[in-house]
Amino acid sequence: GYRDDASFTDFISFYRKDFKWGEEVVSIRTGQRMPLKKYPKLGKQPRKGVFQYEMHYFIHIEDPFDISRNLHCVLGPGKNEKLWDAFERTPTGRRWKSSKFRLSK
Repeated sequence: GYRDDASFTDFISFYRKDFKWGEEVVSIRTGQRMPLKKYPKLGKQPRKGVFQYEMHYFIHIEDPFDISRNLHCVLGPGKNEKLWDAFERTPTGRRWKSSKFRLSK
């Protein structure tokens, strides 16, 4: 649920340890995260140029004003991985030995 006392460290920790990339949706509107299948109106098509394999681990965030808009739409090819790597490299957590994005195409 929603916490108004969450710190930046909590934010990073949530996306590094708790959030299931590619499987869950964060809803700013409701303050919840739920499985992707619970958001049937949410757009799931990636931007042009994004490979299908990238979609298995994409971040999904529901636009609070347009529930059919997935805010991952602003991420171009390879940008989701860069976002993941940024969370991975923060001083709030350990550097993971391997990225789950480094999969066969």
